[in-house]
Amino acid sequence: MVELNEDTCASFSQSSLAELSAPATTKLTRQVSLKRNESTDRVDQDEGPVTILGTYAATIGYQPQMADELRVSAGDSLALIEKYDDGWALGINLSQGRTKGMFPQACVEDD
Repeated sequence: MVELNEDTCASFSQSSLAELSAPATTKLTRQVSLKRNESTDRVDQDEGPVTILGTYAATIGYQPQMADELRVSAGDSLALIEKYDDGWALGINLSQGRTKGMFPQACVEDD
């Protein structure tokens, strides 16, 4: 353990201390407006179309725990946008206002 005193503190410059401080973090969010295009099975958003991997019927429900999660009821029609290795998926609940969010992959039966 190093004991700090006037001599050891004086050896640090302002830039050395700045390097030791934790970096600031910024949370970025983006609002997305989605519209389903029935003829191409794609969802259009401001930056271009999003490909739908498939549409599934939910076999079980899920109540969201965080703001980016999707509320799912058994029987809801879910458009799958992306699957993640951690067991979660990104999709759109076509039965409940076409809302977009994350949900557990366990909510839908996999082919």
